[in-house]
Amino acid sequence: MRRKIQLSESELINVIKKIINEQYDDRRDNLKNYILDKLDFDDYEIKKSKNPLRTGLKIFMSEYDHEIKRYGIKKAFIEYLQGLPSWISIPYSYYDIGNLLYSLGYDEVRDRNMEDDEIAELYYREIADIFFDSYQ
Repeated sequence: MRRKIQLSESELINVIKKIINEQYDDRRDNLKNYILDKLDFDDYEIKKSKNPLRTGLKIFMSEYDHEIKRYGIKKAFIEYLQGLPSWISIPYSYYDIGNLLYSLGYDEVRDRNMEDDEIAELYYREIADIFFDSYQ
């Protein structure tokens, strides 16, 4: 015998949001762990924070202060990352970025047939958000 479960529309929406948020959190955690493994501050004379993401932001702010004032911090940080700073070793080609995101759970990269520039925008936006979330 089957049980009929009735959810109101708002309850159903909340369940769906929870599932989506859990998947989103998992893939962002995967990307965060990937990034943490790619940080190397050995060439910098800087007091390292207990949180290496904050150390990376300190370096960025000291090297890119002029662009922060010009573009705002998030846009400047994305531009900075695209310039391949030596303290973080992340993919930069469209091909490698797409493969990395897909392998970490960003299925929409292939499922939606995203264009290269959309994939890169998602990639750098996610990385920036991960760094800035380190202050929350």
